Amino acid sequence: MTLAPDLGGKVMLIRFGILAALALLVLSSTKAFAQDASSTASTTLSAPVPTTELSPIKFKSNLDVLEVGREFDDRYLRSVNSLTVVTPHFDAIYNSWLSFDLEMSGVFVAGNTKNLYTEEGKGTNIVILDEAAVSMKPMKELEFRAGALLTKINPILSIMSENCFVGTTQKFTYLSASENLKISATANESIPSAGTVTPGLIDDAPNAYFVSGTLAADINLIGVDSKLKFASTAFQFGNLSSNVASDSRFIGNSPMSFDGIGDLSRFSIGFGGFETALSFKTDWTKTLSTEIVGSTIINQKAPGDRNNGVQAFVNLKKKFQNFNLVPSFGIFNMAADVTPATYTILPNRFHNRKGFTAEIDIQLEKQKLVFFGSYTRADVLQDTVYLADRNMYNLGVEAKYDFL
Repeated sequence: MTLAPDLGGKVMLIRFGILAALALLVLSSTKAFAQDASSTASTTLSAPVPTTELSPIKFKSNLDVLEVGREFDDRYLRSVNSLTVVTPHFDAIYNSWLSFDLEMSGVFVAGNTKNLYTEEGKGTNIVILDEAAVSMKPMKELEFRAGALLTKINPILSIMSENCFVGTTQKFTYLSASENLKISATANESIPSAGTVTPGLIDDAPNAYFVSGTLAADINLIGVDSKLKFASTAFQFGNLSSNVASDSRFIGNSPMSFDGIGDLSRFSIGFGGFETALSFKTDWTKTLSTEIVGSTIINQKAPGDRNNGVQAFVNLKKKFQNFNLVPSFGIFNMAADVTPATYTILPNRFHNRKGFTAEIDIQLEKQKLVFFGSYTRADVLQDTVYLADRNMYNLGVEAKYDFL
């Protein structure tokens, strides 16, 4: 059947009108759904809005200066010294999606130390590369970092201090519309070192690696003026160099976990497992707050008698008119082989030890100064010829200054 030309045109117009109405209905439904989703979802993945004008590069810089007197005392060690750490930090930020970070530390030591494996004399003055990294944020929820990165296992509380590892980091963050819930997933892939620019750090282990993955959540509990933080990290070290093994033998790891001696030292165990931490902070009044923070760790590649540890601290902060008073107290019970001992800093050399630490800080916020003093008692868990029960004292001041 063939329609007349005029009737065929009317039918085409009717069809076009129906299609147009359906298109408008779909568009309006899509718009309503998008508006409803944006009101209920916490965030949406969206690329940065392109701009036609090039924003100037912004620079930031600050300087941290730490001056501390330290005394360590046990059967094998006697150390009294003064330590000065000068740490400049530089940031170059292009728009909001690209930045470059550079941080170095100059460590200057005066004093005398005598122990089982170091001749008596002054400590070594060194310059340490803390971080030199490029960061990219193609979306506000997604961040990529690469370079020499400050790396540790758990972001809340870890037996491993921040160390400079060459590697990459990827992080995805979800933030609710009310900003009371923040969830993040982070992955790290690094080449571990001893943390300085000294040649030969990974001399015989070019394939050394450190990988980790962390799931973390921050929750603001509005009704009780509290904030809860949780983070659990899966980690693994592999192909560690003889430098790391020989150092770790003397400063914490079990003597039963090595093959060879000196330059031929090698770990006979692996390091891989989980470190989980929790923090709970409460503001009781405008001038009084408390925080409880703790972590547990297990190295699933070490024997059960030396593969796990726990540490917990409680902090109280009282604000006065011109300063803040912050006393804290913590306990720890850390087996020998939870991590390579090389990657913990000296004041927190908790491997194969149990004990407590007490500290008090006086914070001058306007002057950007912190005066502090601490005492740590650390008793050896398993007998070893390299470790003994130890007392540690620290007394110092830290200043932080912004230049740009």
